[in-house]
Amino acid sequence: PFQQAAQGFEQAYPESGSWTRLQLDPDLRRRQDQLAVVQGSPRVVVAIGTQAARAAQRRWPSTPLVYCLALNPRQDGLSGPDTGGVTLDVEPSRQLAILQKLIPTVRRIGVVYDQTVSGDLIRQAQQSLPGPVRLVRRDVRTPVEAAQAIRELIGQVDAFWLLLDPVVANPANFRLLADLSQKNQVPLLAPAAPFVEA
Repeated sequence: PFQQAAQGFEQAYPESGSWTRLQLDPDLRRRQDQLAVVQGSPRVVVAIGTQAARAAQRRWPSTPLVYCLALNPRQDGLSGPDTGGVTLDVEPSRQLAILQKLIPTVRRIGVVYDQTVSGDLIRQAQQSLPGPVRLVRRDVRTPVEAAQAIRELIGQVDAFWLLLDPVVANPANFRLLADLSQKNQVPLLAPAAPFVEA
């Protein structure tokens, strides 16, 4: 979904001389260096994803910000007169209720996430779980750590919940997760049509 949004923007605004594309590194320390490449203050920032929106808002606090595919933007402070966009909010309770309806025997749901990005979502999910169901959580900071956590969890859970969190919802880790879930016959709950189709 993040790549599709970026491609959609590039198709709508083909004059690449009028904008600069930055794909932010998962490492927070390197992000500041990447953002420093942009000289001065842009007229507007289009940010795809929560982390990108938060980084842009910190770097250019007085610049208008348009975000898309942001999870819980209000909770992350992505609000104000010059800030807005399209959220990606499917309530955790709704996602997990659908999983329970489809597979009532699920008791342990694995989830890999970055606390700084998806912590609020995980807390909401914890509150909405029915009695015997629990989340088997792994808080990681990098895609490499996420891949390791996926490998560790896949045999210990009845289902896996994929969040739109960059540490896990990237091409390499999604492919790993899809392959391991099929091999081990672990249902995979995915939050967007492209993941389901893949």
